[in-house]
Amino acid sequence: MQVILGSGGAIGTPLATALAQYTDQVRLCSRSPHAMPQVAGTTYTHVPTDLLDAAAVLRAVEGTEVAYICPGLPYETKVWQRDWPLLIDNVIAACTKTGMRVAFFDNVYAYAKTAYAHMTEASPMEPPSQKGKVRKAVLDKLWAANNAGDIQLTVARAADFYGPGVKAGYVNLVIIDKLVAGSAAQWLGDPDAVHSFTYTPDAGRDFALLGNAGEAYGKSWHLPTAPNPWTGRQWTTRTAKLLGAKDKLSVLPQWLFWLIGRFNGQLGEIYEVRDQQLVPYVFDSSRFERAFGVEATSYEAGLAASVAYAQAQVKDSKARRRVVTAAA
Repeated sequence: MQVILGSGGAIGTPLATALAQYTDQVRLCSRSPHAMPQVAGTTYTHVPTDLLDAAAVLRAVEGTEVAYICPGLPYETKVWQRDWPLLIDNVIAACTKTGMRVAFFDNVYAYAKTAYAHMTEASPMEPPSQKGKVRKAVLDKLWAANNAGDIQLTVARAADFYGPGVKAGYVNLVIIDKLVAGSAAQWLGDPDAVHSFTYTPDAGRDFALLGNAGEAYGKSWHLPTAPNPWTGRQWTTRTAKLLGAKDKLSVLPQWLFWLIGRFNGQLGEIYEVRDQQLVPYVFDSSRFERAFGVEATSYEAGLAASVAYAQAQVKDSKARRRVVTAAA
């Protein structure tokens, strides 16, 4: 049996499906229930779990072989500073007691700004943001436990997300969903700087692969991400073309971004990591691809699937509203 600590999110959902290739029992742990995968031959069990409760985490991992850590904490610096250290301490303590393997899903926030133009697993860890400092502290705890022999650790790292049904992904939020709804696309930062994005179905598939590959442990890995990233303008133009819509892009100036962020909590949190949007951001996953013979989905194919999903959601929503109106 393998366990996902933080199931049901952008990574936990495709990961759960992908794990059917490796185990016939998957335990899904999250605060709230969510849709369960339906894969023949694999049993999925949901266990309500508060990862900030040490006893609950211990119960969650008992009897399992691999623990995947991919919780979606609220995107707030204060929450990260308060909750991430406790959550990781709980996971390390629980997995040390049970002698488990631990696969941790990470982002690029801990990398130095100078690394953004070409990020590899060897890039320096000098986080420029408060969120990045939290992530580095978490990594330091995990690697210390690994080096002490308390756990066996592998770290899977991805660029920003996009994909079918992703709710908080940058491209989904500011380009795909906007254009599908008939609004102008938006971009916060330089619309002419290239920016890598990791396709979530690939991330789930490849995270599962790492968790089940003995040679992956003791190392960090960049999950397969398409090369030759697009700019914000290219994402907008290609999305509009698929939709047969007008190519409309609104770029928010940095001063206005800062000002709005003073009053809008979500934008304020994004502003804190704005450096990633102002320069070329290129995520190199060639080491993983060479080691495991896996390639990333192309941006063309990933965008087409994401747009089709968004269109289907809009169509379904309109159909439900018609039914409600007719019933009234």
